[in-house]
Amino acid sequence: MKTSFAMFSLFLVMSLMLVTSQAAQFDDVCSLKRESVKCRTLLPTWYFDKATGTCYSFNIGECSSNFNSFGTKKICEKRCATPANVCTLKKDSGMCRAAVTAWYFDPPTDSRNKGECKNFIYGGCGGNANRFASKKKCDDMCAYLPFGASK
Repeated sequence: MKTSFAMFSLFLVMSLMLVTSQAAQFDDVCSLKRESVKCRTLLPTWYFDKATGTCYSFNIGECSSNFNSFGTKKICEKRCATPANVCTLKKDSGMCRAAVTAWYFDPPTDSRNKGECKNFIYGGCGGNANRFASKKKCDDMCAYLPFGASK
């Protein structure tokens, strides 16, 4: 038990060191594709999928082979799930057929337009991170996104 905790602590410290050093080595680690190799870890690690604006976990026994790897989902989201990454994604209703009212940010199209949060019908599964439960949550994350901000 002590060994597992020590290994987990060491892994978290190393992940934090990697996250800190990544900025110097890459302009945007969050843009790197998911790459993995087999390993013997039993600890979950997380990567950011820029296409969906979401952090996902690697499977147990899988390790990242690049710097798009984080020790926790919270660290992944703090580093990568920024307004520029989330709020510029296109509206995506998902692939299921539920009818859930949700909100997405429609980004500015030119410097005179500030963009706005609009409601849409979400299918209940799939989709991307540009989906909010309320207009307030959408506004809080995206309302001040400047024109020209990119994913």
